[in-house]
Amino acid sequence: MDLHTQNFIEAIKANDISKLNTPIDSGSVAAINAQMGNIAYKTGKKIYWVEAKGNFGKNKKANKLMKANYYNGWELPSI
Repeated sequence: MDLHTQNFIEAIKANDISKLNTPIDSGSVAAINAQMGNIAYKTGKKIYWVEAKGNFGKNKKANKLMKANYYNGWELPSI
């Protein structure tokens, strides 16, 4: 993991996607699958992704865990 992180940072600094050891799509899929495992663990249930909706369908508890909950007045900045 540390080598992938270091490689990603180096590619960003160089502004050169060809320096990446693995395509961004592959890293994205790996991260999404890991996060889905975390959400399933936290809900204690099987979860099912509804691609057309971009969420876990009627599973409100799982959908709520898709975004971070900030505390002490912190908010996700809008760009």
